[in-house]
Amino acid sequence: MPPWVRHQFPEAGRLVRSLRDTACTDPDCGWCRDRHDARKELKRWFGYDNFRPEPVDEDGRPMQQGIVEEAMAGRHVLGILPTGTGKSLCYQIPALSRYDKTGALTVVISPLVALMADQVSGLEERGIECCVTVNGLLSMPERARNLDRIRLGDAGILLISPEQLRSRSLRRVLTQREIGAWVLDEAHCLSRWGHDFRPDYRYVGRFIREKAGAEPIPPVLCLTATAKPDVVEDIARHFRDELDIELTVFDGGAERDNLIFEVIPTTGGEKLSDIYQVLTSHLPADGPGGAIVYCATRRQSEDIAKYLQMKEVAADRFHAGLPPETKKDVQRRFIAGKLRVISATNAFGMGIDKPDVRLVIHADIPGSLENYLQEAGRAGRDRKSARCVLLYATDDVERQFGMSARSRLTREEIHGILRALRNLDRKKRFGGDVVATAGEILDEDEEQAFGRDSTTDDTRVRTAVAWLEESRLLAREENFVQVFPSSLRVSSVDEAKRRLANAGITDAYRRQLLGIAEALIGAGADEGVSTDELMEVSGLSPERVRGALYDLERFGIASNDTALTAFVHTGVARSSRKRLEEAAALEIALIAHMRETAPDLGKGDSAPLHLRIAAQVLRDRGLVDPLPERLYRIVRSIAFDGRGEEDGAAGSLTVRKRDAEIAWVTLHREWEMLERIAGLRRDAAGRLLEHLLGCLAPASRGTDLLAETTLGKLLREIESDLVLKSRVRNPSKLLDRALLWLHEQEVLRLNKGLAVFRPAMPIKLEQRDRRGFSKADFELLALHYKGQVLQIHVMVEFAERGLVAMGEALRLAMDYFALTEEEFLARWLPGRDREIGRQTTPSSWRAIVENLKNPIQQRIVADEREQTNVLVLAGPGSGKTRVLVHRIAWLIRVRRENPRGILALAYNRHAAVDIRRRLAKLIGQDSHGVTVLTC
Repeated sequence: MPPWVRHQFPEAGRLVRSLRDTACTDPDCGWCRDRHDARKELKRWFGYDNFRPEPVDEDGRPMQQGIVEEAMAGRHVLGILPTGTGKSLCYQIPALSRYDKTGALTVVISPLVALMADQVSGLEERGIECCVTVNGLLSMPERARNLDRIRLGDAGILLISPEQLRSRSLRRVLTQREIGAWVLDEAHCLSRWGHDFRPDYRYVGRFIREKAGAEPIPPVLCLTATAKPDVVEDIARHFRDELDIELTVFDGGAERDNLIFEVIPTTGGEKLSDIYQVLTSHLPADGPGGAIVYCATRRQSEDIAKYLQMKEVAADRFHAGLPPETKKDVQRRFIAGKLRVISATNAFGMGIDKPDVRLVIHADIPGSLENYLQEAGRAGRDRKSARCVLLYATDDVERQFGMSARSRLTREEIHGILRALRNLDRKKRFGGDVVATAGEILDEDEEQAFGRDSTTDDTRVRTAVAWLEESRLLAREENFVQVFPSSLRVSSVDEAKRRLANAGITDAYRRQLLGIAEALIGAGADEGVSTDELMEVSGLSPERVRGALYDLERFGIASNDTALTAFVHTGVARSSRKRLEEAAALEIALIAHMRETAPDLGKGDSAPLHLRIAAQVLRDRGLVDPLPERLYRIVRSIAFDGRGEEDGAAGSLTVRKRDAEIAWVTLHREWEMLERIAGLRRDAAGRLLEHLLGCLAPASRGTDLLAETTLGKLLREIESDLVLKSRVRNPSKLLDRALLWLHEQEVLRLNKGLAVFRPAMPIKLEQRDRRGFSKADFELLALHYKGQVLQIHVMVEFAERGLVAMGEALRLAMDYFALTEEEFLARWLPGRDREIGRQTTPSSWRAIVENLKNPIQQRIVADEREQTNVLVLAGPGSGKTRVLVHRIAWLIRVRRENPRGILALAYNRHAAVDIRRRLAKLIGQDSHGVTVLTC
């Protein structure tokens, strides 16, 4: 329904919902009996006859079915289902059904940005094209197209991260749509007691309330694979307080009875051989299925894959840093069974959707039982028996404690951000309405309260702002992002120096401009460079950085053009030129076939397209690979041709897939005009591809080669073609359409391109409450951090019990999700309160503190006082060096201080070497970074 109709006639929307989306009780009502039946909708959209039989609710009904029925009825639901039991279906069916009945949009909020494209393509493979995503990984043409689809009503499901709710462009298009439901995937991220709490999730409730205004709150569906009772209560309380709604809870637990768990002890030196041994024991070479090896880092996933390949195992790596074509190829080969093993990073491995994974190996211990069971749940999704093996090494536990500690904020740091914001407000006279980036805020941290780390500063500042917002000390509004000229007109720093040599500027300013130019030249072709980074390299203030960017344009070093990159393929069998040739031939032949089968079809008329029959006809005519799904992709692309032109026309056609074999096509232009527009787009695509291939280094060969250009250069390429220019009213529209068509037909893959941007946060400071961020405000965050430490200890307890008796470890896991924290600790970790509060393992604590034996030495080493100076007076041979070494180890392992912030001074070189040796022996690689010098 157009937005002006909803606004001018509010009753119209209510009538549509009442007539089409509200089930009546009349048993003779065919509409309600058909369109409000969850099982019939499951069959209609996905072809399944029944929901998953397990888990079941108290009445023996499949829990998946219960969640879908409640969501379709418009009720607010919290669904907890183990990984591999079909959580996505729980929101997809209600969303698709609602979109079909009323045209309403379902907004799905998820933290897993890297996996959103996989979810969209998964639905597209089933012929469901109304799902789109808007995220920071999209190229500019893709983002513009997806926003357009939302605005025009072509999208029924929108996948976004919570941060996107602060995007102005997205908020604008959402005002033009009726929101049918809100879905929070990975809903445990909302809870402060969850293992993966994300402050941005707390903003979602406020946004839903403000978006609804005086209208009723749309249905809210929260989904997660793991949630303890404390987390469930926290989620329910949040929505009760924020939206005044009650969530109906469906708790399917975390148990999967088809999975066999095992824990195997290992060490750093034996880990690779242990992985190989487990694979050869539990994944027979001649059997079906595959294995996933979860790794903590990309580097480790690469190393494991190389090792297994050396052992002649069909293995490959899989992580977010791979080029798109490589990722797609690895996943395709793994699902087809050509690859037996994938070594994947923990987050990215969750996107692998292969039902017959027979073995999951964790090369490193995860940070929580929740994460472990979610990742292990990738095994046996076909409900057949599968094995999950955890390789356990105590050094890995220490690394987990360290990783957890590095992401934390102290109360002083959060208060420092508040003080910096108030300083900025006073100096700039914002009047309480501050607009600043993370770097600009840190620039006002005069007391250096905030620990700096260029790799995490932005995230940590935004987290601090979220906690200040939670304490009602400020309110963060929608993002204010500025993009600056960033397309370089020089290829080296020397060339930039030559252009600046005769500029009438001071030497100091010349050096500052060169610093910015060097940063832009050194940046990756697809990196976003923030003005904060340029402030750091140039030493300029925020305002002067913006002026410097315009000066770089004035001096011919940068241009006001948008950089664009694309992955292309050349010199290989499936080159981009070959792909374009095949796609063009298929499209021409398919349009001809459609005209032959429906010659009298006119504007506004509809007809079925039998995809399998069309595929066979084109195959008989000698076309290459005319697969039904490929033909459908071509028809879908034609649907976007000519859309959004000045007359507001629709695309050349619309297409809706009835089932796997039939698509229903409605013409919006006569056949001749449709063919003419498609031909123009193909001609433009050919010119653009040649331009991109010309941007590669001479004699380049391979797949996924990165071509760098600008939108301005591509536009000039089209305008330089006199035929195209004479036949097209809007060359920039043709440019966008041709680029996207090349992307849609997999001739190339669009990337983002280099951009300089200022990602400012508009923040409204509370003027009436001028208090600081107090201990009481910090208490909730301190409890959250304490919970993270406990989660690691619970994971260790699970692993150590699993080494002895796996059955007992699994009972511990089930109790962890069934009992309150107090009940769980009393049953499984009684009398160990101090131990589970420490950020290190019991064995590490014993080595650092208890093994000293001397109570005075222990007291000095484990002194927990803050900012204390201690003088130790003791004679020769009394253990002073030992105490010093153990104190440093305690600071690193127990307090989790940054080793690079520790300086030890010794009397002579021999003593300095001795300190380093002892420290390395005591805490291994954790000692790296400590500075030991002689006086």
